[in-house]
Amino acid sequence: MLTLDAAIATAVEALCARQEVDGPWEAQCEFDPSYTALFLLFRQCLGWQDGALDADMVRYLRHEQLADGGWGGSPDSPAGLDATVLCYAALRAAGIPACDTGLVRAREVVQHLGGVVGIGFIPRLMLRALGQIPQRA
Repeated sequence: MLTLDAAIATAVEALCARQEVDGPWEAQCEFDPSYTALFLLFRQCLGWQDGALDADMVRYLRHEQLADGGWGGSPDSPAGLDATVLCYAALRAAGIPACDTGLVRAREVVQHLGGVVGIGFIPRLMLRALGQIPQRA
């Protein structure tokens, strides 16, 4: 087992080995697709539609959909209820019909994970803002 000092030295060495000559580190930025969904939903709520940008976000959300039909909280995680609900709502708000195969699969995942009654504060707030669930839900 490494000592704390040895672990720190190993981490610093690994970071320095990946640093560019002019100082920065370059890495792929991976994050929860629900951030994209939230951005798309906020834009819809504010009336800020942009066909090209919205199409790019829809394309990204479709790409990130897992094989089971849901969306996870990170690239390697299983489907999560909040992420799946947000991504589903964003795609619907962007005009994807409910009968779309990907959205049908997403609804099945939502039901399997406990349904909309189990969603957290942020997805609940967005669904309320969009008029998709009652205020007391």
